[in-house]
Parts: sequence; C-alpha cells; structure tokens
Amino acid sequence: MKWIKKTEELELFMEWKKLENPGWKPIWDAIPGKIKRELHAYLSNEQSCICCYCGKSVSEYDSHIEHIKPQNIYKDS
Repeated sequence: MKWIKKTEELELFMEWKKLENPGWKPIWDAIPGKIKRELHAYLSNEQSCICCYCGKSVSEYDSHIEHIKPQNIYKDS
C-alpha cells in the first residue's frame, strides 16, 4: 500500500460541508457533480495518479473516490 501525504482539504468541498444545518447533513449522495469531479481530480493529483492500494496508474476514467467507512454499512456518513 502506498502512503499518501495528505494536503489541505479542497476548499470547495469544505465550503459545501459548512452548509450543514439542523435540517440537512452533507452526505456523499448529496454532493453536487461539479464538486465530486473537482474532488476526484484533487485527490488523484494528491496521489500522483497512482492507486494507493495496488500502485498502478489511474485516471479519472478508471478510478473512483474510496471511502474509509463502507457506504453500504455507514449510510449517513
């Protein structure tokens, strides 16, 4: 497994999460497509377009954003 030196969180993503209020929680399925695309590109760049698990090169077309908590178990994360 490749160690990834994390940088600052994407500003656009942080701003979206700040919209949380008593009636709304920022969950993965609610992220607008534009933010997901920018987040994916940001994270890919942070990892030098390398899969941290297998070490192979990846692109925006053959990769996805991985979750620390499996979404099928933690539905509200």
